[in-house]
Amino acid sequence: MPSSIHIRPQYSALINSLWNKAHKEAVTSTALQTLLKRGAYIQEKIPLGGLLFIGIGASWGKNKKDTCAEDGIIQYEKPEKLGTYPYYVALMKLAEDNGLPFAHIDLTLFRETSQAALKSLLASFPDVFEAHYNLAFDLIQKARPRIIVVNNAFVSHFLQNDEKGFFPSRFDTAFDKTIGTCRIKQPLALDGTPIFFSGMLTGQHALDEGSKQRLSWHIAYVLKKINSIRSKP
Repeated sequence: MPSSIHIRPQYSALINSLWNKAHKEAVTSTALQTLLKRGAYIQEKIPLGGLLFIGIGASWGKNKKDTCAEDGIIQYEKPEKLGTYPYYVALMKLAEDNGLPFAHIDLTLFRETSQAALKSLLASFPDVFEAHYNLAFDLIQKARPRIIVVNNAFVSHFLQNDEKGFFPSRFDTAFDKTIGTCRIKQPLALDGTPIFFSGMLTGQHALDEGSKQRLSWHIAYVLKKINSIRSKP
């Protein structure tokens, strides 16, 4: 049984196709052209059955590509380099504290974290954005996470039945009072998976320390609950 999704052999052709189609639409948009020139960013491997964090996109800077294995327009983030980013360190600690593999999937492949920029792109090129969403949706299902943490308020709109999501969500969730957070109802591949809709753990708009501690405690509590259910005869 494989322990991870290996992105390069399984998804490189799809990502290249997605990028080529976006280039055809970018003729009239300098902003989209700029994002496409930065290249596609994605994790090299995504562990199965882990604590999965879902973000919006990677940051951009002159040294940001140094930790990646490049293959044409695609930048694969090396697992051993994740610890060089404060963003990942905070998330990895939550996974480690709960004894789960760390996994991360962005809703887009763009190297852009500005929600204003991405909202503008979404309004002008919904098909481009939705193609990224569809890829993320496929990966999230195949990762079969034990628990999901959506650590971006903007992304939460796309994983709930929310009119702010701009197009119909592929997910259906419902709050479970017994664990104090939502569970996924659809897609069926993730039926029953606990999901936390949270905010950023690092950066200018990060959660305060008390909220981070409560999130860590809550993840541990939910994990204990679902483990106890599995162990019952």
